[in-house]
Amino acid sequence: MIKREHERPNRRPRGRPFTPEADTVTTPGPLETPCWIWKWTKNDRGYAWLKVRDSRPGGDGHRGMSAYRFFYEASCGKVPRSLTLDHLCRNRACVNPWHLEAVPFRENVLRGIGPTAENARKTHCRNGHPFDSYRPDRGRFCRQCENARTNAYYRRTRSKAARMGLV
Repeated sequence: MIKREHERPNRRPRGRPFTPEADTVTTPGPLETPCWIWKWTKNDRGYAWLKVRDSRPGGDGHRGMSAYRFFYEASCGKVPRSLTLDHLCRNRACVNPWHLEAVPFRENVLRGIGPTAENARKTHCRNGHPFDSYRPDRGRFCRQCENARTNAYYRRTRSKAARMGLV
């Protein structure tokens, strides 16, 4: 039986040290330095991924970790447990350590483009009134729209009660 070596294009060849020229594609980004786009394995959310040697007991000797964290820690030092890395270039596959910043998780989320960040940036309701009230069970709301909803509910239930002869 002939043994065949299958070439896996999404895996970095073993035994060769990382070089930005060989393992990334440089593309211009929003920052002064170009993005280093990881050519190899990415996880299901598009972040660069790699396996590193691990000497912890009970393991198989390797563990997976995000490639951008690996390069940041190699060039800038360990990331404190209270912080997370934010891609300043907004490119998930970028492993350029100068495009990363260690920030609290909340700040990282609020800098993003997800629904939490977009809602946090809103200052007015959909009718153009400023959010001027807050309730812990409902969050921010504008008092004018809340009063209009309450009055409409009162009129609806009041007329329903009158039709039923309860008022």
